[in-house]
Amino acid sequence: MMSETLKRIREERLVTQAELSQLSGVAEATICRIEKGQQRARFSTVRKLAKGLNVETRELETEAQEEEKWNLMRQDLEASMVHNLPGFVGLLAKATGRAYKVPPRRTRTLSRAFSERVVHDLQEIDRVAREARGPEEVAGLILNVIVEQAREAFPEFPPDEHPLQFLVRLAHFVESLSGPLTGWVNDEPWNYEKRHCLYRAFLSDAIRKRGFDAVHGFVVEAFEDLAPQHQGIANRRDWLPMEFRREPKRPTAVTVKRELDVWQTMTSDWDKWTRIPYGILCLSRGKGKSWDKTGETKLYDRIVHLSNEPQLVDLACKGADSVTVRNALAHGDGAYDPQTRTAKFPDDKGKIVILQLPEIRIHAVDMALSNYCMFMTSHLIMDVMYEPFRGLVQKTPP
Repeated sequence: MMSETLKRIREERLVTQAELSQLSGVAEATICRIEKGQQRARFSTVRKLAKGLNVETRELETEAQEEEKWNLMRQDLEASMVHNLPGFVGLLAKATGRAYKVPPRRTRTLSRAFSERVVHDLQEIDRVAREARGPEEVAGLILNVIVEQAREAFPEFPPDEHPLQFLVRLAHFVESLSGPLTGWVNDEPWNYEKRHCLYRAFLSDAIRKRGFDAVHGFVVEAFEDLAPQHQGIANRRDWLPMEFRREPKRPTAVTVKRELDVWQTMTSDWDKWTRIPYGILCLSRGKGKSWDKTGETKLYDRIVHLSNEPQLVDLACKGADSVTVRNALAHGDGAYDPQTRTAKFPDDKGKIVILQLPEIRIHAVDMALSNYCMFMTSHLIMDVMYEPFRGLVQKTPP
């Protein structure tokens, strides 16, 4: 360090700070602050001090340049962290589907601590590289430093996975956050927490059994095909369509038809969304199917599988009845009778589901919740991925 080098050379020549001030023309207070590390020396000051000590400028200048490099890096990192921390927290919120907040007063403190740690680690790597006797030893020593730093920074690494592999995997998923899978995250709707937690637990079990890459790969393939359904919820900026937010005081045949038209779209989306948990269920049972293959399984059969899985039963939306409603609406067979104030939904096998207006709304809201939950699949698997990093920021309620 410049401060230590200046003090060492000055004391070797038996020169006091006051005498060096006279010899160099640099104020004594400035010399004192430089030696204490409280002030960085400009290059012009370094040259004056070198002349006063009768040494080559490069003996001090090299140290000054080295220190200047690390100081500038430290300042740049801190400024970058202050600028980017809100964006990072925003990405974390999108990845996990939860709300996170870093108090403003802590932003500067966190950024300074982060920059100090990074520069310290880089200096350690630089020192190790200088002391090594060959390229292979350099690589080995640097790898050991990085691994130790990684384990210290993230003590909750999976015990069966190398820290570097984990960090590389994390980097890939952080990079994917800028893609279309993140979408929009709204406040969680009422009556959502139960199915949200159960579905997340199901995804966590599937990841533990078959690996994150397998589950994530299937979801990526699914969302590429479900872009219209994804954008439908994201662009609406609400989990529930406008037609079902408020119950009309005086329902008419026109308003009910509008609700049934909207519900038809919801049931069509539900048909496609359910292919995601069904495909992951097959994957977790060792009978993996591609996304295209899940479409070859009839909706009724998919719903039977989901209904038999406790963690997925809520996504099945009352099972066979919802399948009948979906088929009837898809074929234009859903009819509302103003006299009885009921709607009939027949299927091609002779089964008929009869619902009164309040029941229609209950079914529609239940299906909207399930669609929203499956819409959040990519967020939930990211939430599983980011479990060890929850302590990095202060969590606040959504």
